[in-house]
Amino acid sequence: MKAKMQILLSVTVMVLVSVGSAMFISLSYNYLLQELQTQIVKDNQAIGEQLLSLFFEKQITELPHERRAELLQNICDTVRLPNGGFVCAISHDGKLIASPGQKPGTAPTFASNMVFDFDYKNERALSELPHDQSFKGLFSRDDDKTDIIAAIPVEQTDIRLLVHQNLDELRKRIRGFIHPLIVIGIIVSLIIGLVTYLFSNSIIRTYEHQLEKINQDLVVEKQKSDKLLLNILPARVANDLKETGQTKPESFENVTVFFSDIVEFTKLASTLDPKFLIDELDDMFTAFDTIMEEHHCERIKTIGDAYLAVCGMPDQNENHAEHIINAANKIIRYIETRNEHSKIPWKIRVGIHSGKVVGGVVGVKKYIYDVFGDAINTASRMESQSKPMKINVSESTYQIVKDRFRFVRREAVEIKGKGRMMMYFVEA
Repeated sequence: MKAKMQILLSVTVMVLVSVGSAMFISLSYNYLLQELQTQIVKDNQAIGEQLLSLFFEKQITELPHERRAELLQNICDTVRLPNGGFVCAISHDGKLIASPGQKPGTAPTFASNMVFDFDYKNERALSELPHDQSFKGLFSRDDDKTDIIAAIPVEQTDIRLLVHQNLDELRKRIRGFIHPLIVIGIIVSLIIGLVTYLFSNSIIRTYEHQLEKINQDLVVEKQKSDKLLLNILPARVANDLKETGQTKPESFENVTVFFSDIVEFTKLASTLDPKFLIDELDDMFTAFDTIMEEHHCERIKTIGDAYLAVCGMPDQNENHAEHIINAANKIIRYIETRNEHSKIPWKIRVGIHSGKVVGGVVGVKKYIYDVFGDAINTASRMESQSKPMKINVSESTYQIVKDRFRFVRREAVEIKGKGRMMMYFVEA
């Protein structure tokens, strides 16, 4: 398409200059404008489709309104097109949701602006466009400029994307190299044809470079969204959501559950500066996450000072109990080492139990991968019966790894809802 446009432009210019006809110059100008306008419409639609694909990969239709508006505004501020072009988002009734440089809280409307429909050759208000159909045409802006636009509806939302490129800027660029041809004349027609060819090549290369930059920006945004999704969901679950848009709950027979909390956290929290407290928890839990990942375990969630992790789900692992205990030992050693230079000597209790667990994604707007089952409750009971800087395991976990670690047998304890249970401390 690029070579075709360059050749067409060069031949047209040479013919018009050769015959010296202002009428031919005018016709060529109009024809070239129409061709570039058609190509820009196609480009606008292609860009809109790429953005639409990015929206669905980011699950934007599932995001809360404020987060969705923030992502839309970020994309509108990032994407820049040739000919003074930009991207904005509007609602079905023509109200502006996001546009380049728009400040939070400002919501000007496009309802009074008019658009000329290329397909139906009529003019109407922007708010009258079919809300569930794509649209291409000309758009009259508040600043008396005219844009070539493509309107792309985002399914399952009240959003339409408008991809703009300014028609006045396009006309100005065309006139910049069409008008001199009238003065130069027939003598230099071949030279002008060559110059026109090279100049058009430069314009197209610039245009391609800008489109390539847009594609690169979209790739970066996709990578950011993928990273964000992996921060809140296990990799396999995140991939299922990206590929199919859904994931089903699963039952896992052989899973070991890690549950810990901080000793006297409530008492300490009431005396500490909130920022210092959050920084401490962030530092410790970040280290916990790293250790769990090293031992093939999956952090599920934190609740205040409590930390819940599993091994054996969503990917099965026959050494689930061994991995969890190794991770727990390393976490204990990490806390001991950290306390040597920490202002607060933190201590934790750890409870571990092995059994059947059900896991799945909860919610449709704020995704969270959660776990359920008696094994979770029992691990919590093991933690509450543990002691500071000790790892307390249930009988079921002990039977799996009793030949791989050293344990100290404890007296059987009455556990709420479970009866008397045997428990064991893991020796360092």
